[in-house]
Amino acid sequence: MRARNMDKEKLLYRFLFSCAVGYFLGSFIIRRRNITVDSNPLTKRMDFLDSKKTVYSAESSPQRLDLKPSAPKANLYIGLLSVGSNLDTRVAASRDTWMTRSGAVIEVYANNNQSLSDIKTIKLLGVDDNAYPPQKKSFSMLKYMHTAYVDKFDWFVRLDDDAYVDVDKLSMFLNRINSSQPRYIGSPGYGKGREDLLGDGDNYCMGGPGMVFSRALMRQLGPHLGECLQHMYTSHEDIEVGRCVQKYTGIKCTTSWETKKLFFQNYNSGTYTNNIKDITPKQLDEGKIFHANKDPAYQYRFHTMVLKRKIATILKRIAQAEKDIQIVTLQNGFSDDAGMNAHAQYRWSTIYNRDHYQADRSQPMKRMDPTLNHVLVEDTNTFIRVLQTRVNNEFAKLKEVDFVNTYYVVNPLHSMDAISLLECKFSTGPGKPRTTQHVSVHQRHRFTSATFLSEPIELCPTGCVRKDNEPTVLIKRPNETPVNFLTALSGRPENFIRFLNNFENSFLTRGEKVNLIVTYFPPEYEVDITTNSSKEIVEVDGISPNFGKKTPLGPDAKFVTENMNRLQNAYPESKIAVINLEPGTEFSRGFGLQIAAKSVESRDEIIFFCDVDLVFAPEILDHICRNTIRHKQVYYPVFFSQYDPDVVYVDMPKPQNYFVFSELAGFWRHFSYGMVSLYASDFDRTNGFDLSIHGWGLEDIHLVNAILTAGLDVFKSTEPGQVHVFHDKICDSSLSEKQRTSCQNSRAAHYAPSTLLYYLWKTPESNETIEEV
Repeated sequence: MRARNMDKEKLLYRFLFSCAVGYFLGSFIIRRRNITVDSNPLTKRMDFLDSKKTVYSAESSPQRLDLKPSAPKANLYIGLLSVGSNLDTRVAASRDTWMTRSGAVIEVYANNNQSLSDIKTIKLLGVDDNAYPPQKKSFSMLKYMHTAYVDKFDWFVRLDDDAYVDVDKLSMFLNRINSSQPRYIGSPGYGKGREDLLGDGDNYCMGGPGMVFSRALMRQLGPHLGECLQHMYTSHEDIEVGRCVQKYTGIKCTTSWETKKLFFQNYNSGTYTNNIKDITPKQLDEGKIFHANKDPAYQYRFHTMVLKRKIATILKRIAQAEKDIQIVTLQNGFSDDAGMNAHAQYRWSTIYNRDHYQADRSQPMKRMDPTLNHVLVEDTNTFIRVLQTRVNNEFAKLKEVDFVNTYYVVNPLHSMDAISLLECKFSTGPGKPRTTQHVSVHQRHRFTSATFLSEPIELCPTGCVRKDNEPTVLIKRPNETPVNFLTALSGRPENFIRFLNNFENSFLTRGEKVNLIVTYFPPEYEVDITTNSSKEIVEVDGISPNFGKKTPLGPDAKFVTENMNRLQNAYPESKIAVINLEPGTEFSRGFGLQIAAKSVESRDEIIFFCDVDLVFAPEILDHICRNTIRHKQVYYPVFFSQYDPDVVYVDMPKPQNYFVFSELAGFWRHFSYGMVSLYASDFDRTNGFDLSIHGWGLEDIHLVNAILTAGLDVFKSTEPGQVHVFHDKICDSSLSEKQRTSCQNSRAAHYAPSTLLYYLWKTPESNETIEEV
């Protein structure tokens, strides 16, 4: 009897133990399955469609995206909404960039003009190709997708022709979502006001960055598209598509913030820009569709950015894999130095006792660069950590590691290899001498990004000052084409003398091939008599200047002529000429420069239109010659323009040098088109200045338009060899309203930097001064 009771107790214990084991094992399995699903970061991020987790769930069906493990690419169809006139531009750019990737069937909905035979285009019957807004075209496009392809594809994308699609990432992303459930995916929009007639919690997928429909949703939506087209409430087709989807399927557009990253929209500073100009690497990594690049050139540029980012990512993976291989080989005691060293065509440099012997330098020995030292130390530390795991035991411990020497070679297109000989000292026990072993370590650093070099012109953030006595080393000009400096002058003798002195010191005393031609507008009150030394007669639009005859000129004209003649006599190899117009001729900068340009003897020489308010450094001549290309390109130097020194240097001494580049001294005139160099023959192709413009301003804008019309390229570049010296501007009331406004804006821009003006405005004692100005 007692034995039976003991058997029953054993059975009971076994039963309880089995239950306990089963309970804990089952709980572990269930918990493990939940963790496997919920720990997927995409599941958590894409949980935005769950009706319990969104504030817009009143009438929506739950939209949890059940993400599947990574698998082959999704069965994807992309419909590109376009027009016939864009086939040669936007669609062609898309064909050459993102459409080259496989993984999707892509068709263009537009009237084909037979220009792109390699892209399938679909003409929708009864639909105006150029109608805008394209409501009927968009709904007809979706209807065509439903009728022709609803059983052939898992996913459907309606896309604008100015969007960019990373097909690989989009298809892999969609492949992890169950297409047998109704899904309406995109960047959500909520309307801009009551005129969009959206209810509380209603939304839609914006059309620009693309709308994505699952097969289940397209199957439900297709039969009702025609009815929706008959009941439009707004002119926005993406809003109406969203309204139709919600009405007949109960599904809203995805509402997670994550979709803003997946469907990138170039929204910046409160508005949408035409092209994607600035984007971060993180945005490139996260985005699947990018909108918009309305100019084809930006589509090609963006495609280059995407490919560079992918290359950089692959290179980083390769570098990490090679590093892992090196660690594994070290841990297992073997290496493949011979196979990894593939730089036989490069010479190796040596580091010995911290001295750096470079094989490709005329003075090879120097102290080791800190950056190189850091790289080698990091490599050694990695090796030491591996070595410690192998040798540190009860019999021996690694105590000290020293560099003996290092050989390294750099292949700028591939990687850097370094082989270091290390002296390792081990301790074998208390009171025993240390043992020494020499170990060779090979490390490779693969380059994973490109470095772009710039010209060695440093503009100091705190201000650069050129010393007057500092010798200038000139680079040999690419050709010996003479440069003719042309300017128009009216009054301002002090500025003219400064201009002449600078011209002489910067060019004439150095024997440069330069000429100077000045067109002078004498005032009407001058009554003295003088004779112009020039022998040629130049006529511009029937107006002949005073050449070769006696003309009533006064002291100002005589002053200008005498100084020009002085330079001509001192430097006879250059042409220094002044063209004196009739006294009282109304000043027109374009007219004066046109006369000077016509007087240039050879049409194969360069002419440079400038003002007497400029000072030059010698190197500008080289920049003019290098950047001015005959029959192809003109050069617009972006020069530094000074602020009013009486304002900015009120409490400090004024600089004694014009070439001071700082925020307080002035600013770079990026908006100016007054100074330009081009060949005289190219100037003839432009038909010159607009001579109907008198007084100050606008003649330069008309000239640059004429240059572009003539088929010449415009090149603008920051020019540190040219400075505009400050002078006050007189905006005459006789100027046209547009000229006077431009003059006043320029005058205000040269007063002082905005930071200083703000300081003066906040200072009570300065308010009165500012109001007077």
